[in-house]
Amino acid sequence: MQYIGLDLHSKSFTLTVLDEQGGVLWSVTRATSGEQLVRQVTAVAGSKTIAVEEGTLADWAFRLLSPHAKVLVCDPRTNRWIAGDEKIDDHVAARKLAELLRAGLLQPVHHSESAERQAFKELVAAYHDLTKQLTRYKNKIKARFRGRAIACPGAAVYAAQGRETWVAKLPGEGCRLEIQLLYDTLDHLEGQRQDLLGHINRLSRQFVQVERFQQLPGVGPIRAATFYAVIDTPQRFRTKGKLWSYCGIGIARQTSGQTQGPEHLTRFGNRVLKNVLKGAALTAISLGDNPFAAKYRRQIGKGIAPELARLSVARSIANTLWTLWRRDEEYDPDRADCWDAGVRDKGQSQRQRLP
Repeated sequence: MQYIGLDLHSKSFTLTVLDEQGGVLWSVTRATSGEQLVRQVTAVAGSKTIAVEEGTLADWAFRLLSPHAKVLVCDPRTNRWIAGDEKIDDHVAARKLAELLRAGLLQPVHHSESAERQAFKELVAAYHDLTKQLTRYKNKIKARFRGRAIACPGAAVYAAQGRETWVAKLPGEGCRLEIQLLYDTLDHLEGQRQDLLGHINRLSRQFVQVERFQQLPGVGPIRAATFYAVIDTPQRFRTKGKLWSYCGIGIARQTSGQTQGPEHLTRFGNRVLKNVLKGAALTAISLGDNPFAAKYRRQIGKGIAPELARLSVARSIANTLWTLWRRDEEYDPDRADCWDAGVRDKGQSQRQRLP
């Protein structure tokens, strides 16, 4: 087995090869191109595994090199041995990456093996990015009015109708021109978002799971598509606790010796999924007549704080989506406790239910 550390940049890459005993066989730096990468990797004889840190070029390298070697994309946040070195360079980084790979100390980052699913994921990510930009421009518009003591509660200030009245309240031509430019940008971004939404809805039809996810209260087309696109495959997670951590709704704690630190929500989860699941929980609770709203009421009745009860509902929704996907079944509200329990496969016993 050969262990390859790949330090990859847009202009150049450094590739270091270790043997099974940890000896450096060779190290090389070349200008970054698909042809050069494949040439250097295929020059390594025998069985080989490549380690590359997650980044802008990671998915490109993963797809390019997977036919020629096993490729492991790893989380750079856990590689403090590399990032914490004050005298780091590309050759040292590649060698250390290969050594961590050989020792089995790398934390893998999932990349879909399907180019079609990856394209769908990128569209969903673009939709959420546009939504963030829209929110930012809406905040800018309100800030301009509030900065001149003009009250603008609610969403009426964004509507196309009545904008002339709002603009007329601003003093000075410069102010009015600025707010009009912000309105134009807002309309442009909204048009792009609607186009993306149409593409996502059309592509979603080929994935039966996206349609099934929408059977859950609180889960609409975008939330269903986002969970499907980002998770990619339910087999990624062995337990529901690992699923929660990835979704940003898991519990983290630090233990040293006999001392345990305070529990807190993990800071390294996927923020998009976290927002999707917490939003789904709020919607399901507001709808009232469903198992998730009933669970929220039970939690409140036990004296649990509302924010913790909502978090518990978000976890239940994540469990249900994950279990339905693993078992390839449709949602049945009468079996909500079974889905919530996170049963891994048909025929297996239920796991312990959430408190």
